[in-house]
Amino acid sequence: APDRDKMVELSKETSNKINEVLDAGQQKRLTGILIQVAGPAAIADPAVAKELNITDDQKKELQSVREDARSELEKLRDDNGSREDRMKKVKDIQDEVNKKILAKLTSDQQQQLESLKGDKVDIDTSALGGPGGGRDGGGRRGRRGDRGSESKSGDSSN
Repeated sequence: APDRDKMVELSKETSNKINEVLDAGQQKRLTGILIQVAGPAAIADPAVAKELNITDDQKKELQSVREDARSELEKLRDDNGSREDRMKKVKDIQDEVNKKILAKLTSDQQQQLESLKGDKVDIDTSALGGPGGGRDGGGRRGRRGDRGSESKSGDSSN
């Protein structure tokens, strides 16, 4: 789809611009956070794929996994169940995709992916809006933004 191609191109441009302003240590940390948030699906990011030395054959296999998942997610659009049921189905699809992605990696690549995560970061991913992002997640983000629970380091003045 042309829109998907445009999104991929915009993502690459954004990634390049970010890398222009971050030093190597910051780039590595950002990659680690991406992997922690996205899980094995982070391999879709060119920097992560390059770091793991993903082969052309693996890229094709991973693209097939992503296309199958996209097809499954599109079927959910017609699902008349509750929002909670749909969200559970989305999570199940994501979990299955992550398993399939890991199965396409060598054990060395799996270990390297794990080591790239770096120090653990606690992120409330429910505020990110899920797949397709922003439809109802965008509005929630604004209201949740200043709850105070995210910055516990400022509480040390007690």
